[in-house]
Amino acid sequence: MMINALYRWFVESRDRQKTLKQRLQHARNSQPGNEALHDPIEDDAKYMVAIALADALAADDLADAPRNRGFCYLYWKTKQRILKETFEITWFSPCDMNPSIRFD
Repeated sequence: MMINALYRWFVESRDRQKTLKQRLQHARNSQPGNEALHDPIEDDAKYMVAIALADALAADDLADAPRNRGFCYLYWKTKQRILKETFEITWFSPCDMNPSIRFD
């Protein structure tokens, strides 16, 4: 049971890294001159409704959370989870897309 969970985690992690690499390349090509890149799926009409709903659900989930430094990371993780669990969409946060930028 533990080996299956570890293997599943490894495969998901490997696939996520591969997808991130592809999205970063696409973002660099489609967003020239942008200081900070965003996940290219945000520009795809077929994902816009799901992303907007995830934004609203994340804001609702975190309505009582203090808006301290670092809140954006909590918000992005919540949005990422909602997109994955509810819509089966892999979304990369600004932090994922811009590892050399410190947010907040």
